[in-house]
Order: sequence, then structure tokens, then C-alpha cells
Amino acid sequence: MSSLRAGHCGHSAWASAIVALAFGALLASNGLAACTTSAESDTAAILSDPATATLVVPSRSALVIACSDGAVAATGNATMSRAALSTSKLYLAEHVLSRPGVSDDEIALVERMIARSDDRAADILDAQHPSAIDSVAYRYGLQDTVRMDHWGTSRTSAADLVAFLQQARESRAGREVLDLMTSTRLVAADGEIQDWGAARLQGVTGVKLGWSDWGEPTVASVGFGDGFIVAGSTIGSREQHTVDIESAMEGSCVDSLN
Repeated sequence: MSSLRAGHCGHSAWASAIVALAFGALLASNGLAACTTSAESDTAAILSDPATATLVVPSRSALVIACSDGAVAATGNATMSRAALSTSKLYLAEHVLSRPGVSDDEIALVERMIARSDDRAADILDAQHPSAIDSVAYRYGLQDTVRMDHWGTSRTSAADLVAFLQQARESRAGREVLDLMTSTRLVAADGEIQDWGAARLQGVTGVKLGWSDWGEPTVASVGFGDGFIVAGSTIGSREQHTVDIESAMEGSCVDSLN
């Protein structure tokens, strides 16, 4: 899987260039709403175009694909609020990095939290900033996103994840989060091999995965590449999630980009 690197690449110039290339056209596309700054925005707006294609996958999965030509495809449950798992770390990271006077220690924790999906780093930041996820949900207009009693029990939707990534390039903190997604390590802090879901797609340059080791098997992933964003969750295994995302790509706008 060529999109993941064994080492941490930080906020390098090439990473910023990749983010700019991947998102530049999306900001102006008809399929995605422009940058919003209040809870009055409707995440479902990215799916409101009658031309939005319907993705047909098992109901265990909720998916959204958005491309730079304005094409959007989604499952009927794309705005369903589901377990965010570690994708909520993207929201937590944006909040921390957006604060004036963010410390070097906090930056290091954010980097560990995204690149290695380090739960301990997320625990520390979540305890210090318990309103972070809800604050980001408000500022980005993510109506299906809420922090419960902990970052790890937060909920979000595939549509919210796409809306967040689409808007993230409009701020310094958001761009830094996107840059960190391009430096996701193959092996996570808990030993998880991060080579499934969106990470498996051809052309993906930035990714964040989420998984749970207890309760009902549930996984999630979100990623972007040159001219597209994809996000989804599956009530099921990593293998089922990967199969559903890969099958959704067939005949989608992403096919024409590769």
C-alpha cells in the first residue's frame, strides 16, 4: 500500500502540496458546500443534489464519495450518526491546533494521535479539552457529530467526515490535520496494521482509520487523494469494510481519476 509511510513526515512542503492538489477543486465543486462557520449549516447539503448517485452496498456500511468534478455518491444511511471511533481524533486535533498558544507538548500529542492513532495521547487531550469535538461540530456544521462522555464514544457520520475534510483546508489548523493524515504510519500505537478500508484505495494520500477491540465489531475510515474524498463506517469487520469501500469505488467518479 503505497499511500502509507513507515516514518513520520510531519508538516512537510510536499504534504501541503498534496493536500492542495487533492482539495483545490473540491472547494469550488457543486457537490460540496462552501466553507461554513455555524451550526446552522446542514451536512446533508452535500447529498442534496438530485444528481447524487446512490451507492449500493450492504446496509452494514455507510459511505460517501465526493470528487472534484462535483460528483457525489452516497449510501442512503450516509447521514446516520454512528460510532466515530478514532476518526473523532481528527476533530479533537483540529480544535487543539486552532487554539492560540498551543504548546509543543500538545502538538506532539496531536501528531501521535493522528499518525499512530495513539489512544493515550487522545485521552490526555480529551481530558484537557472536553468541549473540543462539540466545538468543531458547531464550527463546521456537523449535525450528526457529538461527543458523548469520552472521545472514544463520540458519534459522527460519513457525511460529516466528508464535510469536515472539505472545509479543513480553509484554516491553518485544518490544513495541519490534513498534513498529518498524509503521514499515517503503517503500524499504530496498539500494533494495529493500518492497511484496510480507505487506506487500501489506489490514489489515497491521506487517511485516518478507526476500530474497536470490544463490543460489536465496528470500524471506520476516511481518506483523500488527488481530487476525491471518501468516508465510511461498517458495523462489521475490517475485511467487510474494505470490501464495501472497494466495491463502491467501481464505476464511481474515483475510477475516472485513476
